[in-house]
Amino acid sequence: MGGRAAPAGAGGSCAGAGVDRRPARVRHRQARLGRARDDAGRVWLISRGELHKARDPLCAAAFAPGESHPFTDGRLLHEALVDARGNTFLLAAQAPASSGFDDPAPPYEYAIIPARHPAPPDTAIAVTAIGDDSFRAQFSSAGEGERWFTWRLDGGAWTPPARETHARFDSLAAGEHTIEAAALDDDLQIDPAPATATFTATLDPGRQVRAWIARLNDPDFAQRETAVAALVSRGAAVLPELKAARPAASDDARWWIEAAIQQIDARAH
Repeated sequence: MGGRAAPAGAGGSCAGAGVDRRPARVRHRQARLGRARDDAGRVWLISRGELHKARDPLCAAAFAPGESHPFTDGRLLHEALVDARGNTFLLAAQAPASSGFDDPAPPYEYAIIPARHPAPPDTAIAVTAIGDDSFRAQFSSAGEGERWFTWRLDGGAWTPPARETHARFDSLAAGEHTIEAAALDDDLQIDPAPATATFTATLDPGRQVRAWIARLNDPDFAQRETAVAALVSRGAAVLPELKAARPAASDDARWWIEAAIQQIDARAH
């Protein structure tokens, strides 16, 4: 039962059935749209008589093509619950005859979607140093089926799930850093206990700042932008080095130095 996950909207499997992120106060209206979010963070939705599960940006059909299921009759989802074994209970009802929100409530019934996997995936991380302030993280997850990975560095925002099994970090500030990663399987279950790895950039902070400033002369503009972002991330602590480098800098490099100083000042206010 079920199909492989794919980017939402890919191949038409979830086209026109985007993930609904509206607040709980309009939850009763979500039922009118055939969407419900379960305890595991997946959004179940009905589009063109087919049931799908989604975790942005991934979407997977709940039933194989041609497989018989009860969601072809225009019913709408109201609620989605997941038990300890991963089985999903979908509360659904026939759509009302009119579009008014004061229609009498139709009879509801549960449909059970058995879990295809006994447990969510586990995740592992291996971090390798490729420079004083550059590191590579490798993600893995045992088990059958496809895997996607989402990660975050130092408590930042989680990345969208992707098939890439590695991430590279350059121009990290000197000191300790932590990366977290979670795998998703082809049932869009996510590791509830993300893997964590801690590593340390040992470059001397002063030498690192001077290296970033020197990179403002790099012929590759992407390297200059990376250096500015790294300098700005250090805040007011790098202002003395930037201002000291300004008089002797080329006109081109001076422009980038001023850009970094202005961004640091803007963040401080």
